[in-house]
Amino acid sequence: KDGRSYEYTARIYNDRKMPKKAIEALTRAIELNPKERDFYKYRATIYGELNKQDKAEADYIKHVEVAPDKLGGYLDRALFYRQIGKKDQAIEDLTAIIKMTDGKPSSDKRINAFRLRAVIRSELGKHEESIEDLNALLKLEKRSGEVYILRAKEWEALNKNHRAIDDYSKAIESSPEFAVGEAFKGRSRLYEKLGEVELAKNDMKRYKEIQSMPAEKQLFEIKRQ
Repeated sequence: KDGRSYEYTARIYNDRKMPKKAIEALTRAIELNPKERDFYKYRATIYGELNKQDKAEADYIKHVEVAPDKLGGYLDRALFYRQIGKKDQAIEDLTAIIKMTDGKPSSDKRINAFRLRAVIRSELGKHEESIEDLNALLKLEKRSGEVYILRAKEWEALNKNHRAIDDYSKAIESSPEFAVGEAFKGRSRLYEKLGEVELAKNDMKRYKEIQSMPAEKQLFEIKRQ
């Protein structure tokens, strides 16, 4: 009566590469239980795989509408919008998450929303706004090395190379186990651009050393610094 048996049937059909049958089963599940948001999300995913983006979008919208207090629905829809190129709509959903989690700095979804909004704003060429999100993220995110690298790239896009170098350096110093090779490579590129040839060579040498190590040794050697 709650539609779960049809959802189970849909999963079997989907595993057997029978998406149309899976959609039929999920449609029946929704008819029995139209308030179950997971049914809409699952059907949206299958529609997306079939490149039926209009139908997928309609289901993602319903996924949010039936449970507007659930943050996951907004994040799922934002990821979908980004995938199909509706980035302004994605930003709207991420902004909704940020507003709904105001006063909850430890919320994982708040952290993810700031990060994804920063990335999307960067993709749209809105580098100053992306930096604002990354500044907020640095106050929330313990794994700051990755965030410093993201912000360094934004400074670089704005041709503020010294600020970018500072952020690459902070990435290396504060949390070297996260993308440290990328930080050395990025800083090397900027040193070369600024005519600091020896500094550029040193960073590129360090980058190549890290890249040549097995993954386990990379982490051990970097942490030992």
